[in-house]
Amino acid sequence: MKDSASVTKKLLAISLPVVLIIAVLALYFNRGYGPVSYPAYQIATALYGASLAKSAPRIDAIEKLLDDGSDKLDVSEITEQERKWLQSIIKNARAKRWEAAASNAKRIMESQNEPSALAE
Repeated sequence: MKDSASVTKKLLAISLPVVLIIAVLALYFNRGYGPVSYPAYQIATALYGASLAKSAPRIDAIEKLLDDGSDKLDVSEITEQERKWLQSIIKNARAKRWEAAASNAKRIMESQNEPSALAE
């Protein structure tokens, strides 16, 4: 009986940290994008449409917009992290991973806490 209790304690000592590590990793890798700037949201929306249409020319135009901005969209407001996310979506689209590109763009759009605040 003492051996059984000892084995149980050892299993608990091993399994509890493993479960905690798995839980932390699951939370880390399933986190959303969180709120993004207005220009990042607009570009994500454009990337979503271009990815659904599987349009390489539209992806080219969106990438140029992300790099250069326009009179109507000030891309200087885009944070470095947002830029990385958007460039990752563009990379997926260029590799013809259209579904992944569309899915990630949609996740950015859906992760906004207050979509009405984005309509300026």
